[in-house]
Amino acid sequence: MCVTTRHYTAALPILTVPILIVDTNLSNLHYNDNLLYHYAGGIALGVLKRWREAEEFFKIVVSTPAQATAAIQFEALKKLTLVQLILYGKALPPPKYTNSVLIKLMKNSPYFNFSKLYPRTISKLTASATKDEELYRTEKNWGLLQQTIARAPQWLIKKLTLTYLTLGLGDIASLIGVATEHEVRALILDMIESDEITASISVDGTVT
Repeated sequence: MCVTTRHYTAALPILTVPILIVDTNLSNLHYNDNLLYHYAGGIALGVLKRWREAEEFFKIVVSTPAQATAAIQFEALKKLTLVQLILYGKALPPPKYTNSVLIKLMKNSPYFNFSKLYPRTISKLTASATKDEELYRTEKNWGLLQQTIARAPQWLIKKLTLTYLTLGLGDIASLIGVATEHEVRALILDMIESDEITASISVDGTVT
């Protein structure tokens, strides 16, 4: 209900309490209820940018054992992939117990191709996403995809800090596809403040 009405914060008191065991003698809950609860919870947590919790919820949906895969599990795997791009700059291997059918479906989807391209410059990622924009919008993943694209410059900067000891703001702007040195400076300062990278910017714009 909280997801369908978009009152996402109202779900937090429930979502933040771990479910350790379900007594089926005291309720009418079934297998699909577990999938739906964690799928909807993952959406709510993602909207609130609680990415690590959203990742865990989608993992539960994807890896819940069954004789046959459910459509909602494939949808969760798509969202899980995009959330992991935001969190780690790459898609991680599927969770243990993920049905092989799901893995095969994913490898034949635009989401897999996008994840293999990531991270690249915003222009390249946007061009890739636009080719399948109708699909992403139909599956209600366009907004999440845009957040992965917006996050890409930070992941490119992290890669550069592992490759170069020093680099100018102008060089970084060119390499990551950001328009101005001012934008690059703001990105780097945000990343330093949030402990994503260890770096400093000199007066002449050299990043070390």
